[in-house]
Amino acid sequence: PASMFAWAPLPEPLKEMGSLEFSKQLLTKAEVAVAPGVGYGEDGEGYVRIAMVENEQRLRQAGRNIKRYFQDMGLETPGK
Repeated sequence: PASMFAWAPLPEPLKEMGSLEFSKQLLTKAEVAVAPGVGYGEDGEGYVRIAMVENEQRLRQAGRNIKRYFQDMGLETPGK
């Protein structure tokens, strides 16, 4: 099944901040807007919802920005 949304878990070292704070940090520090999972109910906590509705170039830029944010936080990025 396909959807225009992807659900991503919070990185383990950042789970304690919760999906709302994590979403705020992505917006302010990585300039990437995601929806905090807690806004979709208790079971959504620990996740963010990413809308895959932008063009490929903007999605790649968002990925680069998030990768830089993770590096700034001292976290390894997936695939490394």
